[in-house]
Order: sequence, then C-alpha cells, then structure tokens
Amino acid sequence: MTTQTQITPLAAAERDLEAAKAEVARIEQENAPIENEFGRLHEMLENATATGGSGSPEARKAAAGIAAIAKVVKVGRQRLEVFQRRVSIAAERVESAKAGEAVARHAVADQRQRVSRQAEALGVTRRKAAEQQQALEAEERRLVDLRRDLAVLIGEDV
Repeated sequence: MTTQTQITPLAAAERDLEAAKAEVARIEQENAPIENEFGRLHEMLENATATGGSGSPEARKAAAGIAAIAKVVKVGRQRLEVFQRRVSIAAERVESAKAGEAVARHAVADQRQRVSRQAEALGVTRRKAAEQQQALEAEERRLVDLRRDLAVLIGEDV
C-alpha cells in the first residue's frame, strides 16, 4: 500500500514563491548584458554631451545605440516586472497560508481549553452527584430505621 503525502497550502505557496524568485533571478541574468550596454550608452551620451555637445558624433552614436536597444530593454523590464509581481503575489499567498495556519492552531487551542473546562465541570458535577447519592442512601437507611422504630412502638409487624 502506497501512502500519498498531501502538500499543504503553505508548502504549495512556498514552492510557488521560490519558483517565482528563481524566474526573476533568471530574467535578471538574461537582462543583465543589455541593461549594462544600455547603461554604458547612457553614460557615453552624458559624457559626449558634456564635452562636445548634443550634436557631437559621439553623442549621436550613443543616442543611436540607445534608440536601437531601447525597445529590447523595455520588453525585458516589463517581463521582469511581471515576474516581480508574481513574487509579490506568491509572498502574499505564503503570508496568508501562515496566517490561516495560525488561526487554525489558535482555534484548536481554544477548543482544547473549552473541552478541558467542560470535562472539569462534568467531573465536579459527577462528584456532587455521587455525594448526593450517598446522602440519599443514608437518608433512606435512616427512614427504614425510623419506620422500624415506629413499628416497634405501635406494635406493628416489621
């Protein structure tokens, strides 16, 4: 017989979070070369503009390079944002699952306390009932004794 282990909501959420984080890291690594080139071209444009003006050949070359890769950079950043949102959503699911577990654990602890109090109250009631039973039996014995004494006094058969 094979026993299947059921994955908990928290474990599933944590697994999804780790997968989303790994995807973000992969996308960041994929985007790094083009982002570095984009940054290098911007720096080149700033330097060329500062030294030779915005119409200098170096500035035009840098601006053309920026324009050439801007769409690729934008798409890469948008893709990264999508997966960063997935990380945020997965992190919220983890927190929600943890909160759900905490609420359930608290409910179990509260119910255990209620059961314990009920059992204690029932024990007290049972002890009182046993004492009452003993008192009743003593009163019944006393009644039997008194009837016997009465029967003797009035001459009746017991």
